[in-house]
Amino acid sequence: MKIKFYRKNEAFGDFSNFSEHPIKHMGTLWPTVEHYFQASKFISTDDQLAVLSAHNAFEAAKIGRQSTRKIRTNWDSLRCGIMKEALKAKFTQHNDIRELLLSTGDAELIEHTDNDHFWADGGDGTGQNMLGKLLMEVRKELSDEPQKYMQPPWLYFPNAKCFAPDWRMGEHESYLDEWILWCENQNQCFLKEYFTNNKPPVDWLNVTRRFFVD
Repeated sequence: MKIKFYRKNEAFGDFSNFSEHPIKHMGTLWPTVEHYFQASKFISTDDQLAVLSAHNAFEAAKIGRQSTRKIRTNWDSLRCGIMKEALKAKFTQHNDIRELLLSTGDAELIEHTDNDHFWADGGDGTGQNMLGKLLMEVRKELSDEPQKYMQPPWLYFPNAKCFAPDWRMGEHESYLDEWILWCENQNQCFLKEYFTNNKPPVDWLNVTRRFFVD
């Protein structure tokens, strides 16, 4: 079975990088996967911020193709890894489209357009369809991955205060880094319930606020 997708308002359009599913990564909220991907091309923080500020994914893509902006010299070797990273964030942070992706089973996913021979199939099947292949990789990883639950650090290490030196070394630091990444990959509804059931001490409130978008 083959599933073809392209435009965000058509069947399986949620698989498009232009779909309006924000991703939170490294403490920054990106409006779409396209915003994050295009910004990742650039060396300059100003260029990255220009993409982040784009009103929509189409504008982000347009900025990403501007020849006046300096792209990483090794971009071609990095782009697939960065795209997969963004896709993993997207489909772990939004439960509805995670279920949609998993519901496709072992179907071949194909971005179908003659506008692109690398990320898509080129319209006639001669393209590399890298977006479709990466989506299938993410689907397999999600289907093989047990649902993980992490205790908040103030419960896992009850004797360590929030800003104590312990959090900057050893198992404390490792656990905190993993927990922050885990929280960034949860949806807002889950986190609200999670922090209601595991009320943060006062000194942890500034840490937990970073996971919520106003």
